[in-house]
Amino acid sequence: QKNISNNILKRLKTLSDDNYKAFNNKIIPTKQITLGVRLPILRQIAKEIVKELPPFVEKVGLFVNATCSEVNATCKETGMSLVQIHFEADSEFFKGLEVPHLKVVRAACKDDIEKYKDEYRIVDALVKSYGGEGKRVDIDWFKGVDTSKIILAGGLTCSNIKEVKDLGFYGLDVSSGVEKSRGKKDRKKIEEFLRLAKN
Repeated sequence: QKNISNNILKRLKTLSDDNYKAFNNKIIPTKQITLGVRLPILRQIAKEIVKELPPFVEKVGLFVNATCSEVNATCKETGMSLVQIHFEADSEFFKGLEVPHLKVVRAACKDDIEKYKDEYRIVDALVKSYGGEGKRVDIDWFKGVDTSKIILAGGLTCSNIKEVKDLGFYGLDVSSGVEKSRGKKDRKKIEEFLRLAKN
């Protein structure tokens, strides 16, 4: 899997479009790691990745500022089975989705964590770059709140997972907290995080 990830990254870098990269960096100036690969190419690579996955693995697509038709077309072409919507969208957008979805609440205050409280959702800290900065949601906000449909994200690591385990979350979403460097996962950290989450 490590070789697969490295090969994909190398391929993406060779397919980078400098003009498109500059355009993306203007839209999200805080994120200077944009590869600048255009959507049709990303769809093709995603399709190849999905094809190699074993049975019973959920194929999740993460979308920011996309239209409903773009999400549906991408999922249809690539074989994505679930989508995470990391931006505010109206009810018509969600009605038009042809695949199951998870809404992502980017929480800036305690009231935000109650959004979509009757649905399974991801709750993450509000940051300009749509995650990946290791910022944590204030854990005190969840005390006395029904968290059984919340997947907690943002700033989780092996050293702080104990603080959230007893709060009853449906699940935990970890990414940068198990990396050895930006964008590169550490197998030992992942194994340790899973061990701590299960015990």
